[in-house]
Amino acid sequence: MKQFLLINWVLPAVFGLVWFSVWGGTALRWQMDGQVDIVAAIKSGGAVAGIWTFLQAIPFGSILIPVIIVTLIAAFSTTADTMSTTIAALCTKGARHDEEPALWQVAAAVKVFFLEKETKKDMVESEDLIEDQEGK
Repeated sequence: MKQFLLINWVLPAVFGLVWFSVWGGTALRWQMDGQVDIVAAIKSGGAVAGIWTFLQAIPFGSILIPVIIVTLIAAFSTTADTMSTTIAALCTKGARHDEEPALWQVAAAVKVFFLEKETKKDMVESEDLIEDQEGK
């Protein structure tokens, strides 16, 4: 029981605390010192633009950015595969763990497509609203 708590709760919590403290603290410090204008990047291009602006400013950023892109692709791919396998096992009668849950993968991809489309529309509307309020 101790090992379960340590591996699944304590270590991820400590890792998250250190990770967000280091990277978030660095971004906040650079913003306050005027070293990088992350807020302007977020206002002009969204949260993702703020992340890339931050990554471009760190040492070895040109090396780190491709590594991050590959890591994100791998993380999303493995997560999507395991989640679609879990959904298929829970929702399909008689499904085995080694069967390809293609139907669920296609359904998830269609859902993501439409959510992305709606999210972008909502983001554009939110940005317009913020710009209108700043103009007053």
